[in-house]
Amino acid sequence: MSEPTVQVSLPGRPVWADLLIMALSLLAMGGMILLLMPQAERQLLAAQLKEIRLTMYRGLSERARLAGRAGMSDELDGRNPRVRYEQARALAWWRDRVKP
Repeated sequence: MSEPTVQVSLPGRPVWADLLIMALSLLAMGGMILLLMPQAERQLLAAQLKEIRLTMYRGLSERARLAGRAGMSDELDGRNPRVRYEQARALAWWRDRVKP
């Protein structure tokens, strides 16, 4: 009597191609939803997104300022301020990316 064999079916294309197709499909679906949305709702959505972006900008700005001040405090106390300054620089970089 012969042993049963296991058949393994591999996808015909790489996984990254499937993920790319899925992402593009979701993007197209989002675009269609925006196109079908009434003008007033689109404007409301744009206003909400602008408010979220402004809130993120303010939060990142405050955190960058506090990290810079903590770095100055470390420097004046004789400690190594590099970590705080790097944190402030990174937060400022992200702040500049979401600037309204």
